[in-house]
Amino acid sequence: MKTLKHRSRGEAVYILEELLVTLGYDVNVSNYFGVIPKTYVTQDNKDVLYKIWTRNFYVGRDGKYNRLEKAVAISNILEFYDAAYCSASWGTFQIMDYHFKSLDYDSIGHFVSKMKEHERKYLKAFGKFISINYRSGKSMIDWLRNKNWRQFAHGYNGSGYEQNNYHTKLHKAYERFSS
Repeated sequence: MKTLKHRSRGEAVYILEELLVTLGYDVNVSNYFGVIPKTYVTQDNKDVLYKIWTRNFYVGRDGKYNRLEKAVAISNILEFYDAAYCSASWGTFQIMDYHFKSLDYDSIGHFVSKMKEHERKYLKAFGKFISINYRSGKSMIDWLRNKNWRQFAHGYNGSGYEQNNYHTKLHKAYERFSS
């Protein structure tokens, strides 16, 4: 999760430059679509199709959209297209695309098209996401309201949140912008 930093008024903060793409053998993504990624791995695409995320394949800001296009091009079957897009996250809040149904989008394509429209769409999806997802009996929005950065970061980023100091970054951002 990126913490929001001060941006100039009116600056658009959306679409491809914020895109993060990772494909993996994630049971929630590939198996859901009936796609078994390891059957598609070749020397040419092993940088976008791999079992465990690694920084070795990190391409930085400019290469992310190219990675998505490369992933989508691996196969022309619709299920692979959907699995590729569901393995991506979009926008400032980097919500994984496989949440599209729980966020009330008709399809992965519908979710992606809305995310391309405007950063307001990111904010709307983020608000819904933290309202409907729970950790330790409370919605993530409750953890945020209570300023429990650790619980919120764990719910939003998963068990690796401490490794990236997300809870500390959230707390520092809150302190900086609330004073």
